[in-house]
Amino acid sequence: MDSLSNKSVAPPVTCAADASLWCVIESLAVRSSHRIYMVEGDDMKVLGVVTLRDIIACFIYEPPDHFDNYLGFAIEEMLNR
Repeated sequence: MDSLSNKSVAPPVTCAADASLWCVIESLAVRSSHRIYMVEGDDMKVLGVVTLRDIIACFIYEPPDHFDNYLGFAIEEMLNR
């Protein structure tokens, strides 16, 4: 039997487009998630995604290209293996 057949997939973490920043942070923390999908309407149309990095950027200044300059080389190295 396939090992994945016994596991269920958790539904994505979502929030309304007008949710407060506090509600978004709390939802991410409670569910130990790194992303939350902004949805609207009964059909839950996805409007966008907010990541943990997006939230951190609200509080901490990150110079332009900081990620690429300091961590991009590591990702490139992993991809070239």
